[in-house]
This record gives sequence, structure tokens and C-alpha cells, in this order.
Amino acid sequence: MSLETIDAHYLTPEPQALRTCLALLRDYDGRAAEARATALIESLRAERGGSLLQAFMGEYDLSSREGAVLMCLAEALLRIPDQATADRL
Repeated sequence: MSLETIDAHYLTPEPQALRTCLALLRDYDGRAAEARATALIESLRAERGGSLLQAFMGEYDLSSREGAVLMCLAEALLRIPDQATADRL
């Protein structure tokens, strides 16, 4: 999802946004995302001698748009009360 897509739905009422997200998740298969994340992590570990967190922060600095989006996602995940919902997000 692009930042433009997110910006376009910034003021969407929450019930409507949730219905849209849940509809998208019905057909979602997390295996491709998991495989991509695993490959990225393995690549970062092989490339850099430091910790994974240092490599990640170097790639997505908090002053960048991508870093800010990742921090927002992390905050949202912390606010989700149950693991099943967090996994679906």
C-alpha cells in the first residue's frame, strides 16, 4: 500500500476503514510476506556484522517517511489486545 493510498483514507471513519481492511484480509496469504521478510532478515544478517536492530534502523531511519510509517505500525501493533488480530494486521 502506498503512502498516497494511506493519505487518501486518512479521515475515513474507523468502522468503514475496518470493514475495508477485513475484506482485504480475507484473501490474504501471509506466506509470501513471511518468505520475503525471512529473506530480508537473512540478507541483512549476512551483509552486516552488527545487530539486526542496528541494520534495520540504518535502513529505515526514523526521520524518513518509511521509518515513521514503521513506527506507526509498531505502535498500532502494541495497542492490539489479542494475538490473532495482531497476526492478521
